[in-house]
Amino acid sequence: NQPIVPSEEEDGTSACTIESCLHTKLGVEDVVEKLREEGFNVQVSHDAGRYVCNYTYFCSLNSLQEVGRSLYSVFVHVPSFHAIDPATQIRFVSALIDRLAHEA
Repeated sequence: NQPIVPSEEEDGTSACTIESCLHTKLGVEDVVEKLREEGFNVQVSHDAGRYVCNYTYFCSLNSLQEVGRSLYSVFVHVPSFHAIDPATQIRFVSALIDRLAHEA
């Protein structure tokens, strides 16, 4: 199992430029700011991880780009219940969905 990474040119530079990378069109920073105001310890990440997480997010963003619709895609890493209890995670997911609906 290999991570999905940009291919390299013959000179060793990345074939992916910032202009060619896929990004969500949703104002993620605004969503994070509002969630912080609600007491959640969240932060913006520019790395979906490797392998399955990265591939899932890439496919989601790529599909939206191909159809050219004004839809949004975000990827959220959620810690295990050992790190954050289920009740807090349920409150977080509910607040996140509300915030995403508001921002979209």
